[in-house]
Order: sequence, then C-alpha cells, then structure tokens
Amino acid sequence: MTKPCTKLLFLLASAVLVFAVPANATTIFEYSGSGDPTAQGWSEGVGAGGGTSAGPVGGESAWFVEDSSTAGASTLTYGQNPTAGNNVDAATNGWSLTTRLKMITGTVGIHNSIFTDYIDGSTQWVMDFDVAPDGDPVVYLGFGAGRPSFEVDGGAGQYHTYSLVFDPIAGSADLFVDGIERISDHGGIAAAASRVAWGAGASNATGRANFESVTFDINAAEIPEPGALAIYGLGLVGLGFARRRTR
Repeated sequence: MTKPCTKLLFLLASAVLVFAVPANATTIFEYSGSGDPTAQGWSEGVGAGGGTSAGPVGGESAWFVEDSSTAGASTLTYGQNPTAGNNVDAATNGWSLTTRLKMITGTVGIHNSIFTDYIDGSTQWVMDFDVAPDGDPVVYLGFGAGRPSFEVDGGAGQYHTYSLVFDPIAGSADLFVDGIERISDHGGIAAAASRVAWGAGASNATGRANFESVTFDINAAEIPEPGALAIYGLGLVGLGFARRRTR
C-alpha cells in the first residue's frame, strides 16, 4: 500500500506540472491617456474619403475617433508593425490584445467602423464595435454574417475592457469583456499583413468611440520557478523510494 507521505509527494509533483508559474507578458505596443497617439509611437492613417476626426476627450483621459461618413475611404486609424520575431513569439507563447473604450455612436452603414486588431502575417484577429438599439455596446469578432458577438447589457455610456487572448496550444483566441470570458475558440480570418491597429477602419460605416487605452502584449515562455522544480524533484525521489519499499 502506498504510504500517505508518498501520496502527498505525488500530489505536490503533479501540482507543479499543472500549475507552472505564470509567465510575465511583455508589452509590445501601448496607447493610453488623452495625448496624440503619434507621440506614443503610433502612425496615423487618414483615408481620402474624409468625414473623420480625432482628438482628446474633454474631462476624460481618452482619445476620441469618429467616422461620420459612409463614403469610400472614410477611415482614420493608428497602427504599429510587429517584427517577424514578435509574430513568431506571439504564435509560440501566446498574446493578448486589449482595449478599453466607450462607444458613443454606432454605425449607420453595413459595416462597423470602430475596431481594434492584430494581424500576425497570416491571420487577422479583429474586434469590431457597434451600439445596439437600446444603447448598449456590442463587440463582434471577424466580419460577415454569422460572426460571433457579445452585447454588454446595461453597459451604455460606460467604459468597458475588451481583451482577445490567444492560446498557442489551441491555436485560437478567447474574448474577455471586463474580465469575463464571453466568446471562446475564435479562429481569426485569413489576412496577409502584419500590424496592430485601432480607430475607424471601415468605409460605408460610421461610429464614434473614446479610446482610453490599447495594449498588445506577448507572453514569455513559461518555465517553473527553481523552488517548484525542487518540489517536483522531491516528489520523484519519493515515488522512487515508494517503489523500492513495495518490491
């Protein structure tokens, strides 16, 4: 019969394998506050269609972006370009794209203009935003009919935090809204580019949002701490001792 202490050592060793110390994430790109995004490293792109505007939000630590036109090329975006190494690390270790914003007005077109996205060289991971008839914000993943969405009930006129979190093992991303998982296993959309971008990005669409922050993080490789490895080793020693005693 296995001794009680051996059972404990086995449980400790198993726990170390399952609950490896979480990795620290590295922030690759970030925007926050009410300052001009170009002063924080973001490149501004303004479409030729006009009808867009942006600037600090009075009385709030946020930057508004508005698209008031459904004309072609009526876009205003802010972007940065990950390196090839960034994309490899993101695919290998996982990443998160997080934005905190307040939707002011939604679209009157057939698309959603307000967005945040990450394109990793082959796949686009996008959050599109709109306003429901009752004023509540709605977030969509991807484009077209049947795309997954989540409405923040009772969330009208408030800031909310939206995070896409990529699991490199599953090869898919989950959507968290205000820290709660709302959509699981999103596979993204095929796209040949590399960027992190946000703002008003669609023609034939309108919308206005106050962006408080946008952050793109890449996880570090997960390894157990030395103390955890010692416990695991102790567990293995205990298991070996138990085998010798039971022969």
